[in-house]
Amino acid sequence: RLAECGIPSQYLDFLNAYLLSRQGVVLVEGKQSDPIILTDMVFQGTVLGPCLWNSFFGNIGSSIIEGRQEAQVFADDLKYTSTFPVETSEHIDFNEFKDIQERAHQWGHHHRVTFDPSKESFHIIHPLYDDESVFRLLGTMIDSALTMKPLIDTLLAKTRPKSRAILRMKHLYDLNSLFEQFKMHVWSHFEYHNGAIIMAKNADRERIDKMQRGFPYQLGSNDTAAFVDFNFAPPSLRRAIAILGFIHKRVQGTCHPALVKDLPFVSDRSYTFHSKTLESNFNQVRTYRGLYNTSLWSSILIYNRLPQGLIDQATVKNFQSKLTHIAKVKAQGNDPTWRQAFQSCEDVLRHCHNIAI
Repeated sequence: RLAECGIPSQYLDFLNAYLLSRQGVVLVEGKQSDPIILTDMVFQGTVLGPCLWNSFFGNIGSSIIEGRQEAQVFADDLKYTSTFPVETSEHIDFNEFKDIQERAHQWGHHHRVTFDPSKESFHIIHPLYDDESVFRLLGTMIDSALTMKPLIDTLLAKTRPKSRAILRMKHLYDLNSLFEQFKMHVWSHFEYHNGAIIMAKNADRERIDKMQRGFPYQLGSNDTAAFVDFNFAPPSLRRAIAILGFIHKRVQGTCHPALVKDLPFVSDRSYTFHSKTLESNFNQVRTYRGLYNTSLWSSILIYNRLPQGLIDQATVKNFQSKLTHIAKVKAQGNDPTWRQAFQSCEDVLRHCHNIAI
């Protein structure tokens, strides 16, 4: 494989020697195991390991896809996707999946790679074909109907006990320390999955907000004071600012090249609010408007309506700081809509264009 990648012969000699069998031992508290022979593998924990594995495994996608099929490879994870007309029989869908699986196994047999059957699964992702199946994609739980309810149920089951545990220590710490504890031990569980949570129904996303909203009230405060005084923003507001920051990173061109390709600028700027408007595909939506409204495209639609002063911020940090400031101004003015800031085009047009950036 390395020769096929164009590696010069002198480097191949070095790599051949590098990949020869070697011995390893396990050390625990000064005790050493018997030597273990390590052979026919990419040695984990080495600098060259990831590069060698990617060279070996990376071509599996292009080797077995056909037609409209697409492959995505991340380390030793392999994901295939294909699109079908909604009227296509699910039996036809699964037959194509099985053909892909068979070709992958043939590639594995040829390259002496074995796939773990317990980690292989087929899923039809569409609201009309909800078979209640759930799978994980880079650690995020995805259900076939894209409701994200199983994900939110799991996250709430993890974070509610943490919130109660922090509250039990309220007699030991001041307010600032308690809010910092919540941010440290609870926020990280949700924010890793923000890209999936935006696809959930409003009622399910509100469950996350409700869980956090009860925390400051248990401390004798409220969510408005917690936000203004301790930067304790509701999850929905933090999520909106995070997604808009992600889009701003694409606008600046400091993201993965695939995002630059998939999220292009509009070609016609005759009716735009600023000079860096992205294509939102709003006019192409004919059915399932609800899916569009809970997708990244909907957030792009909101981003496209922000004022030029925000879009011109040089860094994502400054951009998100400005958004947070606008929300705080609304909260300090007792505007009841501050919790929904940046979550609709109407809110952006009504408030962001009237505040000095």
